[in-house]
Amino acid sequence: MFYHGLMLGNVAMMREGYFVTSNLESGEGRFDIQMEPRKPILPGIIMELKSNREEYADEETRDRSLEREAAEALAQIEKKEYITNLRMRGVKSIILYGMAFKGKHAKVLSKVLE
Repeated sequence: MFYHGLMLGNVAMMREGYFVTSNLESGEGRFDIQMEPRKPILPGIIMELKSNREEYADEETRDRSLEREAAEALAQIEKKEYITNLRMRGVKSIILYGMAFKGKHAKVLSKVLE
């Protein structure tokens, strides 16, 4: 997925603060991107990305669809327990990101777990 590579390239620049991994098994599946903090003051981060290939009659319909897919990505992180590896390593605070992309448009939803 093009967006996966784009996001992975962006977060790879944060390697001084994080161990960045992609497509590794955790919980009941494989997360898209995980950022494990190198310092305990930093939060862990899990990202799940969805690419939308549908065609839409208008922007409003597209935006609603992106919102729905971002919410599904966020729910997938929790349902499949992708936070398992971070919790096993003692990470207390974790930020979850559900992202949906369609061309130049994106929707990002997040949730913080303490």
